[in-house]
Parts: sequence; C-alpha cells; structure tokens
Amino acid sequence: MIGFALTHCAKQEPPLWSETERAILRSLSLSGLTPPPTPYSNRVAEDSRAVALGKSLFFDKRLSASNNFSCATCHQPQWQFTDRLALGKGVNPLSRNTPSIIGGAWQTWFYWDGRRDSLWSQALIPIEAPDEMGGSRSGAVRLITQDKRYLKQYTALFGPLPPVLASERLPAHAGEFTDAKGKDAWYRLPKSTQKSINSAYANIGKVIAAFERTLTPKPSTFDRYVETLENKGEEAARNILNASAINGAKLFIDVEKTRCLQCHNGPLLTNGDFHNVGTGNMRGDATAPGQALDFGRIFGVQAVLLDQFNCLGPHSDANQKQCSALRFLSREQHGDSAGAFKTPSLRNVAQTAPYFHDGQFETLEDVMQHYNTPTVDGVNELVALNLDDQELKDLVAFMSALNSPAYTEFEDNLDQEKTATKGWSDSEKALLSTLALSRLGPPPQDPGNAVFNSEEAAELGEALFNDPGLSANRKISCSSCHQKNAGLGDGRATAVGLAPLSRNAPGLIGVAWRGNYYWDGRKDSLWSQALEPIETPNEMGANRFDVVAYVLNDPSLSQLYLRAFSSISPEIVKQLGNADARQQENNAIVDGVFSNLGKALASYERTFAFAPTRFDHWVDSLLKNDGRKLDLLTDKEQAGLRHFISGDTLCATCHNGPRFSDGLFHNIGTGDGDRGRAAGIKALVADPFNCHSRF
Repeated sequence: MIGFALTHCAKQEPPLWSETERAILRSLSLSGLTPPPTPYSNRVAEDSRAVALGKSLFFDKRLSASNNFSCATCHQPQWQFTDRLALGKGVNPLSRNTPSIIGGAWQTWFYWDGRRDSLWSQALIPIEAPDEMGGSRSGAVRLITQDKRYLKQYTALFGPLPPVLASERLPAHAGEFTDAKGKDAWYRLPKSTQKSINSAYANIGKVIAAFERTLTPKPSTFDRYVETLENKGEEAARNILNASAINGAKLFIDVEKTRCLQCHNGPLLTNGDFHNVGTGNMRGDATAPGQALDFGRIFGVQAVLLDQFNCLGPHSDANQKQCSALRFLSREQHGDSAGAFKTPSLRNVAQTAPYFHDGQFETLEDVMQHYNTPTVDGVNELVALNLDDQELKDLVAFMSALNSPAYTEFEDNLDQEKTATKGWSDSEKALLSTLALSRLGPPPQDPGNAVFNSEEAAELGEALFNDPGLSANRKISCSSCHQKNAGLGDGRATAVGLAPLSRNAPGLIGVAWRGNYYWDGRKDSLWSQALEPIETPNEMGANRFDVVAYVLNDPSLSQLYLRAFSSISPEIVKQLGNADARQQENNAIVDGVFSNLGKALASYERTFAFAPTRFDHWVDSLLKNDGRKLDLLTDKEQAGLRHFISGDTLCATCHNGPRFSDGLFHNIGTGDGDRGRAAGIKALVADPFNCHSRF
C-alpha cells in the first residue's frame, strides 16, 4: 500500500502541448490540407493527357529563343523548384527572386505582386519576356505544330489547330510582350491570326499549369511530428523534433509573442495575401532594398485586371460567376497596397534561400533579425518581436523542420547533355560561389571576451594551449586532443584524456566562426568552452585554483598574463602559490583569473583559420571563366560535387556556406542514448561562464 501511494502521488509531468496548441499544430500539418480549389478557367487542369504534355513543355528549352532556357531553368526540381539565386536569371538578370511553384494549385494570385490570377496565365509570361526565356507566343505555337508528338497530344486535348497556324505561315518570333522585333512582327499580323495564336498560346499555358498542379507539398519532419503526436502521444513524438525546434514551434504559434500565424497559417503556411513588411522600394534609390522601383501589389492589381488571359478574359473556360476572386477585387486607386508583396509558403523555406521578393536576405537568421529589430523606414506592418538570440535560433530550427524531400523523379527531364565536368549552369555557379572560401567574411567576436583579437592574449593562449602543466598529472594539454597534424583533432573515434571520453574531439580549424561549442552546444563562447576540459575529471582533471596558482607563479606565464591583462598584486600571487591557502575571499579572484585564461586560449584558437583548398581555387577559376585551374578537380570529384549540391542528396541543406555547415543541430539517428542538444541547452543555461555571467 505504501508503494502504491508513493507511485500514485508522484508528480505528473505537465503535457507539452495544450489542446488549443495541438489544434493549431494540426491546422498547420499537411494532414489538414484539403483538395485544391476547382480551376474553373482551365478545363484540362486535371486531365492526365494535359499533365503529360505540360511536363514535356516545362522542361523543353525550345520554348526559348536561344534554345537555352526552359521553365525548369529557374524552377529546378532539385531545389524545390527554385534556383537558389537572390534574383532570377534568364537571358538577362531579373529584378525579383524566383519563388517555388510547389503548392501552386492552392494559390489564387501569382507572382510576388499577384499580377496573374491563374497558374496557366502565369506560365505564359516567362516564355516571351525578353529578359527571361526571350521567346514568343508565335514561336511556342510553331513548336507545337513542328513537333509531331506535341501536335498529336495537343490535338487530342483541344482539337485540330486552325490552318492559319500551320508552321510555315507563322512568323518564328512574334508576340505582344516580347522584344521590339517580335512586337513589330506581331502587330503586322491580321487580328484574326493574332486571335488564333492567342487561343493556342493560352492552351499551352493550361497544359503547363496542369503539370505544375501535380507539384504538391511532400510531408516534412514537422508533419511526421504532428502525426505521431496525434496518434501515439507526446513521448513517441519526442525524438522526431529536437528541443530547439519544439521551442520554435511554440513560439511560432504564440500569436501574442511572434504574430507569425497572422500571415503564415494553414497547411501551406501562407494566407496567400499581400503584406508590406518593409521590403518594397518606392523611391528608386540605393538607400532602399533593390535598385529598381518596385511598388508591389498596387501595380499587380492593375496588371491582373488588364490581362487578356485572366479569368474573365476570352481565353478562360470559366463563366463570370466562377471568377469571384477577380470580380470582387478592389479597383480603388489608393496606396494601401504599395510596397505589399505576396506571403510565401514556409514549406521547404530552409532549402529555398535567398529570401523576400528581392532576395535581399541570404539566411533565415537574417530574416529573423529583420522581423526582430526592424530598421526600415516608411509605412509598413512590422512590429518588433524583441526575441532573444536563443528564441530566434529556435524559430529557425522549427522552420528547418518544414523541409521535405526534393523532387528527384524529374531527373530524366533535366538536361541530359550535362557531363560531370562541363555545363555548370548559372544557378549551379551561383550556389558554388556561396561555398567558396572567398565568400567567408571576418569571424564574429567571441561573446564576452574583450581580448578576443589581442595579440598579447593570443601569445599567452598559445603557451597555455601547449602546456601540460594545466592538467592534474602534468602530462595532458589542449594540444593532446587538438593536434596540428590531425586537423586540430586527434584522429580517434572518441577522445582520450586521463580516461577514455564519450565523444569525438572536433577539429578547431575555423572555430572562430562557430556560434555554439561542443557537439551539444553547451557553451556559447569559445573562451567558456576552453575552460571546461581543464577541470573535467576524465579530460585534464585539474582544478581552477591549482591552475591559476601554476600560471601566476610561473615566471614566463605570469609575465605573459600581466601583458594581456591588468596587473595582480604580488601578495595575491604569493598567497595563491600556496595550494592549501584556499580562503573564501580568494574565490572571486581565482574565478576571474581562470576566466581570463579561457579568454587567452580563445584568442589563440581564433587564429586557426581556414586555408584555401583545391576546391576554392577551382571554383574561383570557374566563376572567373579562367580555365587555367579547372583541372584542379578531377572528373570524379566534379561529379561528386554536382551530387553534393543537388536535391537528390540534400547535403547542402545542412552543409552550406563557406564553412560547409549551417551551425545548427540535427538529429540524424546517431544519438544512441546521448541526449545531445536537449542536454546542451540545460547545461548552457547553468554555465557560470556563459555570456550572461559576471565574467
């Protein structure tokens, strides 16, 4: 009975999620995604024959004037149908970022400014835009008439083409929105011929849209978490998302603290509406984001109303009542929508950088800083979040959990002429440039370390790093586990100090660029990390009193210390030299000197910088079109590199930037009882030498 009572009265862990929170999580999960709205303006949208033809056209470079560009040039399957560029690039550089087209079947408005009201009308613009594919509507129709397979597929869907559209009668390059030469050819055509071309051209857009509608979101880690949470409970779901991502999810749905749900809601994590978040440029000068004037939605409204391919236009398959979105669109000429842009989906957001309509932010961390502490001028909807650094990291961790596998099933449709060593596309080059060491900026300062760039502190740090006198047995130094001939690691599976340790010793090259230290991130500065091994029993096994006494009583080390830090009285030095004289009043002095030793060690370790590799020299030559060093990577290495940056491996999802690391924490199934980041967060908060400590 006593045992029963104790068990019965044990404190129960409160549930991680309230019923309201769980309902919100369900609303964001793909399990809540209903079928897309009926595309009334496109009668072949759900016809499998249209999907097949549209798929072929989506990847067909013959739609471009130069035969070098297709829809897939900017919407690449391996990158969630984006191009990973700040601004799109076709025939010429473009003025806006390329958004993903996944989930387009659920959208009402298209383009960042919503200037098209259907997938099929949107698909028509890039074909003849001079800076995009540079083709024309007459050229697109000629492709259908000249390709026997296309013509057969088209006829099965729409019936025979009018005789006037026979390829020999059509100009090769004529269209309403193409270049000057194409426009001139267009306006020389009879109105009846223009009408026939437009009708066939609209059908081309409709079959491409039929294919694009099949690009539906795939389940992410977050969706798996919600599904497990609902079906098996919190305990079963606990190992799917790490603590940081779970905390980020809680912040994301906290409408009082973050307001994320205001715009990013529903299973697609977007309301499909337009918002001014301070990224527009309505001044046209270098002080605003981007260089070109961009008023956003205010001009998009006018453009969609004037579009002959809109839902109410002559080429739509809808009746007037079925075009409610367009019919009830406000026609008022006011500036409320100036600077507003479409809210993108957050699905796969960690894989679709850079961000915003002008690609002005390269990382999610940059985006979060924009929302956290807005610095933009003018009228906008921004309200400062005022989150701390850990909360911002948690939100990024949550958004990273929204990633899903890439669309590798379309590999056969990609350019088959691409070899292992040739044919690097512009988008691939842009991605490679982000990996080059030449793109690495200076490291951030070591938090809480006033001497992080001091030469005197670094000199002391170097002496300490190699001194076994900091260990209990006077045989182990920092360099025992971080050896220069092993990449500043030790080459072992798990490190060995005074006794075998439980984790691998990571290399220290480039350590100055890290934001978290140890495998679990339990230290938030390099100097606080440097202190822990000294006192850890199985590593160096010393105690801070003995170490401080050793340093201050060693003639060489004490001189280096006094050069790097303020002087300390001879009486204190003498007193600390007596290992038994550990008075309470000396604790603060010992702790202060000990923390300074960590700062000196960190100052030295920050000199362990990256050196350019064969890859860096190779990619610099590739980007400069300098062939002299392109043989630095073998064919096999280049083939491996292409796989590395492609969506079929997802390597670059976590290993990106010049450091080949996103600096975040991921569960890749190697825990085996080690709680990793979850334990690291608790240790960091309790650390007496963390960034918020008095040291």
